[in-house]
Amino acid sequence: MNQQRIAPAEVKRDEMGFWIHPDFPDFGETLGSQYTDWLEEQEIVCSFVSMEDDLPECLIEQREGDGDYIDIVVGWNPTPPAGAGWFLLGIWDTEDGAVALFARHLEEVAA
Repeated sequence: MNQQRIAPAEVKRDEMGFWIHPDFPDFGETLGSQYTDWLEEQEIVCSFVSMEDDLPECLIEQREGDGDYIDIVVGWNPTPPAGAGWFLLGIWDTEDGAVALFARHLEEVAA
């Protein structure tokens, strides 16, 4: 591998609750072959977590009431997938709602 591998970074979410890792490339609207090539180069695996599937009860109640979407995103702290070594690559909005992307290095998977 010719480049330094991505590592955890301090998460500083914006006023809308979103954040992108400073070393995560901009792949545009779709994560295609450039994304999968990058994962291979970085020796990481990734997993998406949707806000819809990960909300705590208090935010579900807020959403079902008159809760503002942005307030709900700001209040959401994404749960990493099971296992050790996961770190956040980003939280962003999609057509289907907010998602978080977690990554971990392949040696963590084998451990």
